[in-house]
Amino acid sequence: MPSPRLDIIRRGDPITMAYGIQGALNARAGFLAEDASELPPAVRDYVEKLVAPYFAAVVDWYEAIGIGTTGGALWKAVDDRIGDPFFGVSLNPGHLVHIDEWMHSPVFSGSDIKLRSGMALQVDIIPATGSDYFTTNIEDGIALADEALREEIAARYPETWSRIEARRAFMADVLGIRLRPEVLPFSNIPAFLPPFWLSRNSAMAVTSR
Repeated sequence: MPSPRLDIIRRGDPITMAYGIQGALNARAGFLAEDASELPPAVRDYVEKLVAPYFAAVVDWYEAIGIGTTGGALWKAVDDRIGDPFFGVSLNPGHLVHIDEWMHSPVFSGSDIKLRSGMALQVDIIPATGSDYFTTNIEDGIALADEALREEIAARYPETWSRIEARRAFMADVLGIRLRPEVLPFSNIPAFLPPFWLSRNSAMAVTSR
């Protein structure tokens, strides 16, 4: 049921939340639990079966995107990881953002559209398992900026640039995601994915290559 209702959220419930403002959206999904023991027995492999391969796909998306990357390459990075019907990823994995959160997408199978400096995009990969595994979700915005544009942003908006640098450092040093220099994270929780929302400091990360 996608509309609001009067149910009280309880431990073990599947949960999703999104925060949208003009030109952007942040969204996450998981379970209101501290660990897998609070999930129904049949889905206690939630992290291994759904979240881990999903996060790996998001990492591949972030590491593939850049100036000159084609929409088809981004689509393939995700499909290679979670193209199995179980994951139910039918919507394009990423799109452009502007005044609206969703305006157009160059990301689809076989797309030869090349991404350019100045584009603002959103990672938007939504599994729809249709099962008790529910879903997991990362939706965050980025921008692509060549060296000249990065220098302009840093000069005109130093506080913004400081936040972008901190986000890039977090993604590299804490989450293990290697971004190209032109990828500018705009979310304050970039790629941060806690499967269990009551364990707020536990999140997915790259542990080996």
